[in-house]
Amino acid sequence: MRFAGLFLVVLAAAAQAPPTQLVFDNAFGPSSISAANGIAVDAWGNFYVVATISDPFFTHPAGDISVTKWDPTGSETLYSTYIGSPAGDYATGIAVDTSGAAYILGVTTSSNFPTTAGALQTVLAGAHNAFIVKLSPDGSRVVYSTLMGGGTEFTAGIAVDASGGAYITGSVQSNLPATRNAFQKTPGGACTVIADYVNYPTTGDAFVAKISPDGGTLAYASYLGGQCADSGYGITANGDGSIWVAGITSSPDFPVTPDALQPQYGGGFSSGFLAQVSAAGDSLTHATYLGGSGNSQISAIAQDASGNLYLTGGSSGFLQPASPGAFEPSPPAYCLVLGIGPPLYSVEGSAFVMKLNPSATALTGLTYIGSPCYSSGSAIAVDSTGAPWIAGTPSPVFPTASPFRIQSGGGFVSKFSPDLTQLLFSTYTDYVAGLALDAAGQAYIAGFVTSSQPGNTAYVAKIDAAPVAVSLDNILGAGPFPAQEAAEMVAPGKVIRIVGKGMAPAGGAAGIISAGTIATSAGGVQVTFDGVPAPLLYANPTEIECITPFALAGQTATTVQVTYNGANSNPVAVPVWSSAPDVLVALNSDFTVNSPTNPAKAGSVMELYVTGGGQTNPPSTDGEIYTDPLPQPVGAVTVLAGSPNNLATFAAAAYGLAAGILQVNFQAPAQSEPGVRVQVGSAASSFAVYVQ
Repeated sequence: MRFAGLFLVVLAAAAQAPPTQLVFDNAFGPSSISAANGIAVDAWGNFYVVATISDPFFTHPAGDISVTKWDPTGSETLYSTYIGSPAGDYATGIAVDTSGAAYILGVTTSSNFPTTAGALQTVLAGAHNAFIVKLSPDGSRVVYSTLMGGGTEFTAGIAVDASGGAYITGSVQSNLPATRNAFQKTPGGACTVIADYVNYPTTGDAFVAKISPDGGTLAYASYLGGQCADSGYGITANGDGSIWVAGITSSPDFPVTPDALQPQYGGGFSSGFLAQVSAAGDSLTHATYLGGSGNSQISAIAQDASGNLYLTGGSSGFLQPASPGAFEPSPPAYCLVLGIGPPLYSVEGSAFVMKLNPSATALTGLTYIGSPCYSSGSAIAVDSTGAPWIAGTPSPVFPTASPFRIQSGGGFVSKFSPDLTQLLFSTYTDYVAGLALDAAGQAYIAGFVTSSQPGNTAYVAKIDAAPVAVSLDNILGAGPFPAQEAAEMVAPGKVIRIVGKGMAPAGGAAGIISAGTIATSAGGVQVTFDGVPAPLLYANPTEIECITPFALAGQTATTVQVTYNGANSNPVAVPVWSSAPDVLVALNSDFTVNSPTNPAKAGSVMELYVTGGGQTNPPSTDGEIYTDPLPQPVGAVTVLAGSPNNLATFAAAAYGLAAGILQVNFQAPAQSEPGVRVQVGSAASSFAVYVQ
């Protein structure tokens, strides 16, 4: 076991931030490859992060484990150490007991992983084993370090009880050292399910095990599963020594109990499962499927002070109905993903929060959160008011509320009201591997940041989601077409809608034109992009329409903020594109709006009014009303409808309209087209054209 000094290479200074913002966001680890794998918070608000470090150019070519303890402010490192061996080690979780001792879970392939005297298992068995390491509260001493397994273990979750017993779960192919008191001593058997999808899982079982407080005894170890593939992901310990474990199964004969909430497999490719193991480890006191006719997976579990259970993961729909008034009562429609070759098995659906009573015999809450395409929760925690937080992987367009970032990042963090009817906070973030709450209900997340260079950088962040008077929730399209109603790509000189709460006076405020220029404030409202005010078209408490400044040209990101009567909203980081066209309206040759009941004549000249084409030549000025001579778009403009022929006949700034709006004339196609594309430069947008 190696204990080094501080391993931190980069530590951003912690700074107090306004409510509903990052309190701090610290990057750490070698600059080559590092990823945080889990986070835990103790009773004093100190937080602990476990990360895997792989640095081929320096001292950790195969992968080592780092453990770091910070004070509640994130500004002081209380200890930091390496754990590992010359071969490959990978962390999968961390837990902290009531004394502040940290328990680190992972997998090793090393034949000389450092273990302690009297450990349960000191020699690697097979290809890879689980490892559990317990550190003293000050990080100066290894209480124990042990291996566990027969050679095919993959670990996923760890929990500890008041006496220091450690409980772990994951998956195993075979050779688990099942104990004599195990409730399932052998694997589930051969899978008889035949699937037409490549990569459909058919082998392996979940497992559960308990390690004694001194690390020297395996209190129990048991398989958990049926004839097909099963894996445990989330685990939590009860005060009586029993545990709850949750995960995924594709076994039609998973060992459910008579009181199961869902005794039958839902019929899909996979189902979630939830099981309770007795304190002695010799029986399943409860086990149930939780799934539907598609894919379901439970990735994490938490409990509140009353013992209610909270689950998250990904699902294309449970058999159980959503709770009354649920924020999102059903998962969104699938998105179509085209690929070459045989169909591949993949989990589909949306992230969710499910709440069950303490015996798991009744569902008391269920909501989904997501958008078309896959999203999944990977971590969950619940605060003292019963409000659940989840973190995970977002779908391309993910619901946000008082975020600090939208439209970018591989992770999300969301907070719901206790009854799951309201989304209190939701933001994009970087990839999230762990989530924990302190006693005040503030959230800590850990994961990794990707970059254009090879490798990742681990990070840890603290979020204060206290309510704000002025909340900027999302940026949407200004046009009527469905794709523009979800989330909006920002470009210089683009008409956008900002949605939120408390952003303007109750009666609203109209934009003001003075001396041929649209004003940047109205009714006490102002919107800024990196501090540059935007021309305002209108504002009401829940929606503002404005035009992004042309100063964004050449930028890749910007920070947007709404100010109303001197009160600032949450600042939101948003990506910036050189062009991101949206169609505001399509007109027939008689200047009426094209629609199914008012189609154009085939071959007639139609007009489009497009925004988001970027800067013009000569350059446009924020808020100006276009007059002759009309600026031209910098990028080439094309209109395509079912063929490679460009239908566009004219493109220029729209006379008499606000800077940032282009007029594009084009020839109507021979028949109605639901996906006509207008392209400005390298970016395009789709709209429908109806032809008689």
